Amino acid sequence: MEGGHMGWFLFCCCFSLLFFHSSGSPRRNLPIIAFEDGYTPLFGDHNLAIHRDGKSVHLSLDERTGSGFVSHDLYLHGYFSASIMLPADYTASSF
Repeated sequence: MEGGHMGWFLFCCCFSLLFFHSSGSPRRNLPIIAFEDGYTPLFGDHNLAIHRDGKSVHLSLDERTGSGFVSHDLYLHGYFSASIMLPADYTASSF
């Protein structure tokens, strides 16, 4: 992707995350399930670490691959929360 297109793409992704984060149903009434009860690793198993609480995971990127997971069930809609930490330097080609 060209630099301008990548910047626009990242802006749209961030805006979408903010929009969906702020416009959903109240989160306090939603059950929180263990990762293994609701999801299965899809690829990059060695880059997916389940935290001790069993309810959160750490996804990593390396030089060759990332990691991903898939829901056990198909949903028409739902709520999913994510915190993303980006590297400090310019890494637009990483995402």
